[in-house]
Amino acid sequence: MRRERVPVVVYRNFMLVLLGIAVLLIGGGGGVYLWETRALITRVKILERHNSDLQKVMVTRNMSVIYADILFLARQNELIQLLETHDAIYRKMITEEYVEFSRQRGIYDQVRFINAEGMEVCRVDYHEGHPSVVAESALQSKGDRYYVASSLALNRQEIFVSPMDLNIEHGEIEVPLKPMIRFGTPVFDRAGEKRGAVILNYLGTNLLCELEDMSRLSRGQIFLMNDDGYWLKGIDPDDEWGFMYEDRRDRTFQSVFPDVWTTISAIGQHQVMADEGLFTAITFQIPAAERHGHGFAAGQGGILHSEPYHWTLVSFVPMADLNRENRGLLLSLFGMALFLFCVSILPAFWLVQARHRQAMDHNSLIRMANFDALTGLANRFLSLNRMTHTLKRAKRYKTSCALLFIDLDGFKGVNDTLGHEAGDVVLKETASRLTGMVRESDLVGRHGGDEFTVLLPVVETPGDAETVAEKIVAAFSEPFAVDGQEMRLGVSIGIALFPDGGESVDALLHAADAAMYAAKSGGKNRWVTYAPPHKG
Repeated sequence: MRRERVPVVVYRNFMLVLLGIAVLLIGGGGGVYLWETRALITRVKILERHNSDLQKVMVTRNMSVIYADILFLARQNELIQLLETHDAIYRKMITEEYVEFSRQRGIYDQVRFINAEGMEVCRVDYHEGHPSVVAESALQSKGDRYYVASSLALNRQEIFVSPMDLNIEHGEIEVPLKPMIRFGTPVFDRAGEKRGAVILNYLGTNLLCELEDMSRLSRGQIFLMNDDGYWLKGIDPDDEWGFMYEDRRDRTFQSVFPDVWTTISAIGQHQVMADEGLFTAITFQIPAAERHGHGFAAGQGGILHSEPYHWTLVSFVPMADLNRENRGLLLSLFGMALFLFCVSILPAFWLVQARHRQAMDHNSLIRMANFDALTGLANRFLSLNRMTHTLKRAKRYKTSCALLFIDLDGFKGVNDTLGHEAGDVVLKETASRLTGMVRESDLVGRHGGDEFTVLLPVVETPGDAETVAEKIVAAFSEPFAVDGQEMRLGVSIGIALFPDGGESVDALLHAADAAMYAAKSGGKNRWVTYAPPHKG
């Protein structure tokens, strides 16, 4: 009995179906590949623009901290007393203040007071984490240094900012290399006579390291160039600081990427997709030509007087990296196409997964930019932004709000005796206790170190804020459990109310900070409400 043969048309139709599935998969896979490639480039562009903005903010905020530091040092009472009396005891007190200041900050290579004749009066050097006092016999005349002359030529509250270059000792570039920015401001006695200048030598390595740390959020390499395109932070360390070395004068950004430099140097912010890869650039002026008030009482910001120069920050994503990710995507799609030959539902899952990954990347960036990594509280950037909006709303609707500035009493002892890991435990528990004491509409933020803020968007009376402060003080009467030990810490709280405490974010912060220090001076573990000085 002969077996019945399968008609040729069955095979032909079967092959047509297979061909149709193959065409569908190839067309769909090709479309997805092209779409995801464009989406990848778009995501990278958005990410790099966002990171460039964050890096610029970091640089300008670091500068604002330094401006606050130098203006604070220029107004120290001990320094004014030294100018008035020439008493050696005040010189000793100033030197001790400089030592502690240098140790706490850890970002200044030298802290100096130089008199009007250009002679160093007090000087503290910082080396490998340890500040040291320069003996009086070793103090030098610096009257011939450009930054001294420039600082002494300024008026009250004006600040000189030098370009960043390498430190030179005895006519030679110091090794290991020490990038340096010099800040100076004049010092006046009570009679209004200019008596000298405070000079801070800022270790530029701190800034460059922060840029390096922030680059971990980016897909690209971070470059920093000066006005002339010389590398301050580049691809190869041997190419950096070319303007300081005779044999490196040709090692500039434009010598490596001439067309890209022509484009980005003409525009403040720009993205260029070149053969070499994606360049995201942002150029900004140092120092900024404006009044800076961050960290000072309202109206007390320094006015920057320096010959302006520019830095250009560039994030560079090499084309090889983009292609490598595209090749990986192509291989993934090929594997999926083989699987989709049998299972047709996976393309939808893959697309959902790709979109979810894109959204997660975006949300992760937003969280890192707005929240403190250790405590999960709002960071200073988010807190200041929320304060700005709260004050605008309060002014518009003529309501009152309050700011509590909180400092842990005795926290330094935890770090000194039990270590920083124990300190982190305390900071996390502090965040938990603070959030438990406020409403959902209130904002708890970590201002920095062991300092916290609580923003109360609406208060009916000063007593509302004081009630919250009482609850916080009571909450911190309970001991902290750290490494099996009970630690008792207190809190000093300063309360500033809008509008009595100030009508701007800076003024309100300053008032709350001043009230906090009053609470600390009055015995700690208490609160003080800022009372504006009476006029007339």
